[in-house]
Amino acid sequence: MKRIFTIVLAGFVLNFAGLYAETNVKIDPVFTPQPKGLVWVEAEDAVTTNIADQATLDYASSAYRMLQLNREGTAKGVPFYAEYTMVVPETGNWNLWIGGTPPGPESDLLASFVSPIYIRIDDADPIAVHREQVSVVEKYSNTNHWYVVKQSFNLPAGVHRVRFEVRETRRYDSRYYFFLDAFFLLKSDSPLASGSIDRSQVPRRFPIDLANRRIDNPYLTIPQYEYAIQQNPKNKEGYLLLAQVYSLIGDHGSAIKTLSRGRVMAGEDIRFTLLAAKSRIWSGEIDEGIRLYKEYLKSPDAEQEVWAEAGKICAWLMKYQDAEDIYKQAIAKYPDDLNLKVNYALTLLWESKVRDGERYLAEVWNAVKDSPEKILALGSIYDTSGYPDKALNAYLSGAQGHPEQIEFYLRLVRLYNKTNQSDKANETRTLIPTLYNGSEALDSVLAALDQENALKDQVLEQYRQRIAREPDNLDLRLELVRAYSWNGKLTEALAENQNILVNKLYKILVSMDSDLQDTYRLMDLLQIAKSQAVQLPAAIDMRIQSLKKAQETLKQAMIQDVQNQKSTDAVKREKSQKALQDAQAALAKEVALTAALNAWANGELIQ
Repeated sequence: MKRIFTIVLAGFVLNFAGLYAETNVKIDPVFTPQPKGLVWVEAEDAVTTNIADQATLDYASSAYRMLQLNREGTAKGVPFYAEYTMVVPETGNWNLWIGGTPPGPESDLLASFVSPIYIRIDDADPIAVHREQVSVVEKYSNTNHWYVVKQSFNLPAGVHRVRFEVRETRRYDSRYYFFLDAFFLLKSDSPLASGSIDRSQVPRRFPIDLANRRIDNPYLTIPQYEYAIQQNPKNKEGYLLLAQVYSLIGDHGSAIKTLSRGRVMAGEDIRFTLLAAKSRIWSGEIDEGIRLYKEYLKSPDAEQEVWAEAGKICAWLMKYQDAEDIYKQAIAKYPDDLNLKVNYALTLLWESKVRDGERYLAEVWNAVKDSPEKILALGSIYDTSGYPDKALNAYLSGAQGHPEQIEFYLRLVRLYNKTNQSDKANETRTLIPTLYNGSEALDSVLAALDQENALKDQVLEQYRQRIAREPDNLDLRLELVRAYSWNGKLTEALAENQNILVNKLYKILVSMDSDLQDTYRLMDLLQIAKSQAVQLPAAIDMRIQSLKKAQETLKQAMIQDVQNQKSTDAVKREKSQKALQDAQAALAKEVALTAALNAWANGELIQ
């Protein structure tokens, strides 16, 4: 029913827009406000990537999602990459800021817990970016930092491509490891660069102080952190940094021990509690992790996004009552937080309280329907939460109620493509120029949109061409499956998965055929011996009779020889002895023939 409603609503909106366009009365598009000299891109908006099939939900990240690469050093698909398109509004020098894990060092003397990265802009040669080539400015989550590449980029106005690559493993354990949350280009003469920041005009995770370099220090080794703690056991930061490193390398048990030691030695700190809660969850200690989350949330200094994180974790683990309680408390504390309200309603849907959940979502819609910004935020939350149909409904309703807002149509095109509805995406894209007055800004936005689609098709076609040359390369086919999945082409992904399974089955059969060569040879020999085996019972009977006869002959020869040896006739005694020897030889021959027959019957003589 929901799917039908979405289709009907889409048809209504597009027909309405088409009729509007036929009047030849175009309007000026209203673009999403963007501070001067800033180009912001979320990592999960990659045009194409082989880092993951989908972005990872993380409420500490910029738009609640991020790309996470954490694979064995023997992983196929290297280099791992994520590619983006963007519109640079004016020519000039731009600095590249990245939110995620700072890249690994070039020097062998520094600790290496993260892979280094390579960055390519357009068709220029990629540049290697190690820890030495960036300045770390701010830590805004357990793993994410803001850092800026020291080298600036001179870019002309227009559409550009940015590609991040991970080609090397970290040295700690030879894993490919890199997290990417968001990145942005900042023009050197932007008001933001000089510190004039209107926080309402920038994303919520925009760096607080771009000039801050107080934490611009590379990671230390674990023994160095331990030594620093021994020198100053009351310093809480030492325990937090060491626990963070343990989390980076996946040693959550050591992270928990370090945080517990910090609470004892350095005193209570809610950061210890939060990191311990995360580590407990990651290590599978669910109940203790949730208890620690609740303990953290009791603090008046608890961060707002942790309420959403704790509620979602409880919902994922089907602890619905805990999730409801957390969301209700959070909404009472932050009544304007749209993300909390939507996820509370989705939790009700998950626990089969469908009527309550849908009623609450209807209340949310009534509260946001007059605000284009809030409708866009609502659609983004739906998309992030795995409800693209609800996101489409929000954008379609927004486009109907606020047709001047071009962002609704742009998001519809992207989401239609993401959900493999290319016909609707093309129809919506074709409609846009008929609705709005032309301008350079409109041309640039549409050019970027078209390049996104062209780049997706280009990457997929490159994979298909490589597979045509290497049809038995299953690792390459698996990369194509990931590319299909990332771009919403699930039917193609399933078909390619089927090709992989068929290919693997064929390889298994070929390998099995080779492994069974000895078995086949034995079967051939058995087939040859089959005709002789049919005669085996008769041969056995004959041998038994011959053996009995030889035994009886020997017995009689022995009796006769005993009697003849008493005779005075030497010739007679000699003949008797000769007869006895002949009987013994005959019996020995029969025994040998019987043994040979027995060996043949047991397969010992089959060569």
